[in-house]
Amino acid sequence: MSNPSIPKGDTVEAPHRTSTRTKRSIVRTLLTCFTILVLAVGGIVATSAVFSKVPGEETVASGARRNSAVYVKMSDGTLIAVDVWLPAQINAGQRLPVLALTTRYWRATETGWLQRALHGLAIARIEAHRFVDVLNARRFVVVRVDARGTGASGGNRLGEWAPAEIKDLGEIARWASQQPWSNGRVGAVGVSYEGNTADMMASTGEPSVKAVAPLYDDFDPQLHNSNPGGVFNTGFLSIWGKATGDMDRNDVCALAEATGIMCTVTKWMVKGVKPVDADASGAQLAAILKTRKGNNVLNALSGIKYRDDVLKDAGGLRLADISPYGKRAELERHQVPMMVWSSWMDAATTDGTLSRYLTLHSPQQVVIGAWSHGGGEDADPFAPISARPVPLQDAQWAEIADFFDTHLRGLAATPPPNMIRYFTMGERKWRTTTSWPPAGATPRTYYFGEHRSLVEQAPVTVATDAYAVNFSASTGAQTRWVTQMGGGDVIYPDRRKEDDKLLTYTSAPLTSDVRITGTPIVTVHMSTTATDGMVIAYLEDVAPDGRVTYITEGLLRLANRKEAATDLPYVALGVQRSFKRADALPVIAGEVMQVRVPLYATSVQIKAGHSIRIALAGAADGAFDRLPNTGIAEWTVFRAAARPSGVELPLLLSPWQSGSG
Repeated sequence: MSNPSIPKGDTVEAPHRTSTRTKRSIVRTLLTCFTILVLAVGGIVATSAVFSKVPGEETVASGARRNSAVYVKMSDGTLIAVDVWLPAQINAGQRLPVLALTTRYWRATETGWLQRALHGLAIARIEAHRFVDVLNARRFVVVRVDARGTGASGGNRLGEWAPAEIKDLGEIARWASQQPWSNGRVGAVGVSYEGNTADMMASTGEPSVKAVAPLYDDFDPQLHNSNPGGVFNTGFLSIWGKATGDMDRNDVCALAEATGIMCTVTKWMVKGVKPVDADASGAQLAAILKTRKGNNVLNALSGIKYRDDVLKDAGGLRLADISPYGKRAELERHQVPMMVWSSWMDAATTDGTLSRYLTLHSPQQVVIGAWSHGGGEDADPFAPISARPVPLQDAQWAEIADFFDTHLRGLAATPPPNMIRYFTMGERKWRTTTSWPPAGATPRTYYFGEHRSLVEQAPVTVATDAYAVNFSASTGAQTRWVTQMGGGDVIYPDRRKEDDKLLTYTSAPLTSDVRITGTPIVTVHMSTTATDGMVIAYLEDVAPDGRVTYITEGLLRLANRKEAATDLPYVALGVQRSFKRADALPVIAGEVMQVRVPLYATSVQIKAGHSIRIALAGAADGAFDRLPNTGIAEWTVFRAAARPSGVELPLLLSPWQSGSG
């Protein structure tokens, strides 16, 4: 029997079939909507990628494109990639001064389609090189250059700042001075590697080079960065060596540590180094990369122990050959005015800055602050972590532009007198001096005393302190050495717990504020059970509540303890040493040694009620090579009339106490 309530001819489906058909219909509708949405978004993205302009593609007042990329042929036929950035206001026929920034870290990247699209949609903005914008706004033409054997430039690479690269710097300056947008005056400026190339451009003798600004560079790349005190800087160099190798191979995925789909997305964002404009297909760049023979930076430096050692696979070059101090004669002969910036808290760049000032008889304006590498972060250990740099980075570059205005626009009849302007940490005040250390800095010795004290009375009895080197001791993850990789902030946490791993000597609370300005020197009479090792000495502030604040440090491989007074390449701070292989001294287990460790220069105020501490370590885990490689090291530190240990502090007392400062 049929159901009378159902009209004849109609059919009835089971409830589950109706539900399934409805679901399928909904899914089809959703898929259709999703497809339309994807196509719409894709269309928007594609349109944005095609039609959006990135910085440099806009037109300047003269009608030219703001940024152009060209090859400049060197005298040996090598093609060097150069990006030219014109100020927006430059008119046809107008001639402006030129600033060169030569790098080994890619002068520019090639924008991927996804990055261009996101820029056009204002989701992820692409910015021109910040310093280019600042300098263009001050009406300088800026040329960014890929150093020989790096980026999109041709040629092979024996090492950093090798002679062929230095010769290129002079030829690039000559080329720039002859361009229709140039007034014939060229300067060089840059941070870190680019700072060293600025130094080196001044050494070439090219007449068009009228002023340079080496910023946060290494006057002695060995002792101020790669091998401080003769100890290999493993933490920094292992990262830096890999990064430079990845860049020289144009391997953007390895550089970003991206694999699989993330590598693909990375290439959608950044393809690698930017080819020159005439090489739109990238074929010329590919040919250069195919034949490129680079120098493995990490391998080249890892074999260096002494100043006169030869770099591996570098054609017989030594570090002196590629260091600004090695160009001392040329720099003094050409007398190119310099503005040099550095920081108390950036590796040992300031020791190099001050050694250059004391050694070279050439025009120098020096600024020393408390910043991260490059000046982007405030690194005063007594300021809040959120504190902003003083002055702000834009103001720093405005002052650098003022310097170039003076020398590249023909405004300087005579250079100003040599001067150092320096910042005192803790006090957060700026001062100037023409001499170093500043007039009024008085050395005062504090001795290691009983009960781990730091006292002004010299020892009269014979006493010793035992210390077993703790190889897990560390200064943290954001140190003066780590900031060299990208300019991150310098942050030393409260060190009271870490000091439990060290041998410390602490003064009584100060009765008045004092300023330490100059190079503290720690002297340790000691023996060790090992046949190798190093001493790291930290200067610290101990607050009334027990907080321990890092101020500065110094380190020395024990084999380099011999001091020398003649035939030195420049005036070092505190203690003069050759660091040559012939002057190395063996470390004999149980033999008493005098070890004098100069700490890196500083200017700091210690407040009344606070104490001064010297902390001794034999290791800095994650930063420097372990010495000895294996086993233990037990020290005996002497506190005796004939073998006193302690620290000499350059103190600038209050004006009513010292009459200076």
